[in-house]
Amino acid sequence: RSLKTNDLTIEAKLALLQLQPQQLKISPTMPIEISNITETKIPTNQFLQTISKLTFQKWFSIVTLSVEDFSTNTVALIDSDADVNCIKKGNSTYITHKGRKTK
Repeated sequence: RSLKTNDLTIEAKLALLQLQPQQLKISPTMPIEISNITETKIPTNQFLQTISKLTFQKWFSIVTLSVEDFSTNTVALIDSDADVNCIKKGNSTYITHKGRKTK
């Protein structure tokens, strides 16, 4: 099975445990068949968020920082889900929009 399928299975198990912890008895040796899970057990928005989490990507890139005579190499993490978080939450908490314009 692929990594994405494994992630989806884990997310589905977690969602079931969070929704009805006292009613479910999951054996650790017996895997849950996610094709039998009805839509009423996992809310649609939670299921869609689970799928969208699987598409995020992260890249490591070597960056050279140079300031006057000083130069150093470092590794930077480029995370593609930062813009998705801003879209989900609405207006970004990291940017303050001002009414002023530059000339």
